[in-house]
Amino acid sequence: MTARGVLFEQARKLRLQARALTGLEALAVAAGMAVLIHGLGGDDWLVLLLGVASFLLVCGWRWNATPDNRLSEKTVARRLDDAIARLEDSTELLLRHATGLGRLERLQRERITARFSQLPASAIRIAAQRVSPAQLLPALAFLAAALVFAFFVGRQPGIAQVPGMTSEAVDDDFAVAVVAAELSVLPPAYTGLAGYRADADATVQEGSTLKWTIEVSGNPRAVSLGFDDDSVLRLREDADGTWHSDEMMARAALYRIETEPLSQSAEDLYRIRIVPDEAPLLNWLAPVNSVVDVAAMPGQAMTVRLRVRDDHGAAAVRAVLTLARGSGENVRFREQSRQMRLRDGQPKDAEYTLDLDFEELGMEPGDELFVSAEADDNREPESNKTRSATLIFRWAGGSSAAATMDGGLALDVLPEYFRSQRQIIIDTEKLIADADRLTRREFANQAQSLAQDQKLLRLRYGQFLGEEMVRDIGPGTDSEGAEDDHDDEHGHQASTAENAAEIDPMEYFVHSHDVAEQATLFDEKTKTLLKQSLENMWDAELHLRLAAPRQALPYENAALRYLKEVQQSSRVYLRRAGFSPPPVDEQRRLGGELDELREHNRRELDPPEDGREWRDLVTAHADPELTRSWFSGGGAERFGTFVAGEEISDELRLTVLELLDSLRRDPGCEPCRARLRGLALGQMPRVVPLPLPREGGNPALEAAFRQALPGADR
Repeated sequence: MTARGVLFEQARKLRLQARALTGLEALAVAAGMAVLIHGLGGDDWLVLLLGVASFLLVCGWRWNATPDNRLSEKTVARRLDDAIARLEDSTELLLRHATGLGRLERLQRERITARFSQLPASAIRIAAQRVSPAQLLPALAFLAAALVFAFFVGRQPGIAQVPGMTSEAVDDDFAVAVVAAELSVLPPAYTGLAGYRADADATVQEGSTLKWTIEVSGNPRAVSLGFDDDSVLRLREDADGTWHSDEMMARAALYRIETEPLSQSAEDLYRIRIVPDEAPLLNWLAPVNSVVDVAAMPGQAMTVRLRVRDDHGAAAVRAVLTLARGSGENVRFREQSRQMRLRDGQPKDAEYTLDLDFEELGMEPGDELFVSAEADDNREPESNKTRSATLIFRWAGGSSAAATMDGGLALDVLPEYFRSQRQIIIDTEKLIADADRLTRREFANQAQSLAQDQKLLRLRYGQFLGEEMVRDIGPGTDSEGAEDDHDDEHGHQASTAENAAEIDPMEYFVHSHDVAEQATLFDEKTKTLLKQSLENMWDAELHLRLAAPRQALPYENAALRYLKEVQQSSRVYLRRAGFSPPPVDEQRRLGGELDELREHNRRELDPPEDGREWRDLVTAHADPELTRSWFSGGGAERFGTFVAGEEISDELRLTVLELLDSLRRDPGCEPCRARLRGLALGQMPRVVPLPLPREGGNPALEAAFRQALPGADR
């Protein structure tokens, strides 16, 4: 046994001797009191009552006068220093951990440890356990006086049988106590974190390995860890008297340090919190806009930049490229994956880039390329995966220009992707916010891109006002052809004037949809709102062309507001076309029998069953008495079984169990009860109250009230 263990053992024996002497002293006083009362003629119940009271009073007085802390290990150390000069008044250094000592103190501790190990056990026992039996003399004198009094003065010449004055041996339970508890934490290798030591209450990284080291005073037969799920981790004792556990994978749990026999700290509850490994966060740095026009790029090439943030660094970052070609049902997709290269930054916050050559990727006018990034972290055994937002690279061309078919038929085909007005507003606000970090050229290019998107959206909505003949989407018209048409127009002015009086016979049978004022797709109010929206789109496009997005933003918002009004006004009610039964004959209406009709009054629904356990928890802890009844009736065991299978967070589950443990030890803990009820109420499903039918009432009073109302028929 180590020197420190010897001191603890001698202190334990010293306390046992003191308690034994106190018990003998109390027994002597109690016996003397019983003999005295019996000799005076007291009843047996009075003799027993006064004897027990005397015993308790002496024990309480003696233990208050000489508490156990005066007979601690330090007391033994001081007695050894007084009795043995070789210890140089340094025995108390053996009770302190070497890690908390200075250099000189550690040297002195090593010297005293060596000398202490050479001392004979008998010398240590004699020097440490100096308990004087002189404290028994007053009690024995009182007992002798009581015996003499009862023999000579009492009613009986002898003494009735006195209860035996043997003292029960003091149990070793008081000597067993948890001195220190330490947790060794080894984080996962992929985190790059070194192992460290923590207290019994610890917050550790997900996937860490835990190992406990516990120091217990006394001679416990077994030490174990009891967890909230009723599992037990048994510890083994080493040669130095400390207890160690095997390695265990970390998990969120509550546990206790259990000893056999139980220690004074057996009720202490400890908690392990888990810090999860978060998934990577991805954010595109370039391009700024989510939709990019490839035709406007010099060389049809671009470098995209991605920011990747992870708590322990990303393992792999790749870009997923999806090329879309065709239209309608003939769209074909081709997907490929490319690794992005690390540009700069730390592992936890890095920037990745990828060069895109659109011609090399096989893009052609009219195609679209969708680019998204995927990142995996180093989490084991299964990594966290994250996918970024999608960038759209659009090469305007074949599908947006006028395509000339065989036979000279020209078709205007609009692009299949249009920015919404709300998206244009969002991109404009983002451009305004990024104005300080963009160069003047980049700022102007992005403003021009937004202006082009605003133009396409304006032309799209303009079709509903009869603007089918607008050619702004495709390439410009031939100037020579235009001049020829113009000359031809002047050449035929005379003939046109001569035929002006002629009336087209089809004029009354056709609608001129290409004239905004004659468009019949909407009513006048809707056309007015749509015109106002287009006018604001014109102004917004103008300011965007001038690289003034801040001035364009109010017009964009106004255009969106008018578009919303158009959407609301276009919602019309269409009566459902279906079976319409013939009207009921007037003689048969309201003539049915109501005997078999059930009452259809609305009643309050019963609370759902899925929140019954939480509701019972709230009800059971309304006051301390209900709390005690709930625990005594096995409510804690039933709720523990329920919450173990419930899909709730570990933080909530452990907090509720910790509060229940506090209420079990102290049912009057109002803060614990209030917090527990609040957490339980948050888990209960909401019940919508329904109106109840009115019961009873006074028909005569109601009739009189209606008659008294102003304007009622008298």
